[in-house]
Amino acid sequence: MNLLLAFPRTASTWTRYIVEFFTSQTCDGYYDKKSVCQTIKDNNIETLYDIKDSTTFMTMIHHQHEIRNRPTKLILSKRNPVEVLPSFYYSKDHKNKKISIEKFMQHLRFSDIHMIANLYKQNIKYYESFAGEKIILDYENLMENPKQEIEKITKFLNCYNEERINSFMSNYEMHKKSCLHYKSLPKHMSVNTSGNTSKIVNILNKTLQKEIELYFQELK
Repeated sequence: MNLLLAFPRTASTWTRYIVEFFTSQTCDGYYDKKSVCQTIKDNNIETLYDIKDSTTFMTMIHHQHEIRNRPTKLILSKRNPVEVLPSFYYSKDHKNKKISIEKFMQHLRFSDIHMIANLYKQNIKYYESFAGEKIILDYENLMENPKQEIEKITKFLNCYNEERINSFMSNYEMHKKSCLHYKSLPKHMSVNTSGNTSKIVNILNKTLQKEIELYFQELK
């Protein structure tokens, strides 16, 4: 199987959306077991592509300990942990939203996010130890140079098509709007749906930033 190992807040849904567009097949989630396309439709949002083959092309899992079978090909979605961990901690609990994100981040401590930091680190370690075909999806590059990153992952998955990538990039903002409209729904508690790659860094206290960086420093 093709596996996308994508910690929350590392473009897991957006990546599934992109691969579905190129393959016209389902890229399901570990929890919802259905395509992004169908999920968007279920929320009464118009889609810009259709699933023509119900075969599952790729599965997304958030945490490595949930992997049950060794993947044929592995994609690790990787993002700056200084962005990932605080935003995930803020958004995972509805009560946190009673405090502005700016104020919340200034009072956050590493002890608050240590458990989720370890989960994210385990994903990276799993990727590093995986002996099969693998590739890193660079979140920051996906946001800033989408065509380059999309070409990389679709070629890796053998679903690259020049005509389709030209079509996708010609309608890029429409695709993003469709996907992010769904991800902006209240149940998702989204922190960042704009593609801004440094929202948290700009408001997080500097001590915590340094502690997060040190925690991940020994990884490749």
